[in-house]
Amino acid sequence: MIHEVLSRLPKPWNLKLSGDGTYRLLVGDLVLLTFGVNVKRWAPGSKDHLKVFRSTFLPLAFAIADSESKEAYALLAQALLSTANTI
Repeated sequence: MIHEVLSRLPKPWNLKLSGDGTYRLLVGDLVLLTFGVNVKRWAPGSKDHLKVFRSTFLPLAFAIADSESKEAYALLAQALLSTANTI
């Protein structure tokens, strides 16, 4: 996934790291946490607009946690950074 994100970076300054934990799982109160990158780019628009600014979310890492918390996101971020450093 990291290679996929890096291959889509025409302008690295158009990146935004995002975290999300809105996906509730059907088992207990578990939640799926996601870290990814929003890549912004110009794209063809409708017939009235020549170009529009679009954003694509590219997931990088997932984790299952008992809640959306600062600690859970910190552990996921550490795992993502450790993986990126290894690669």
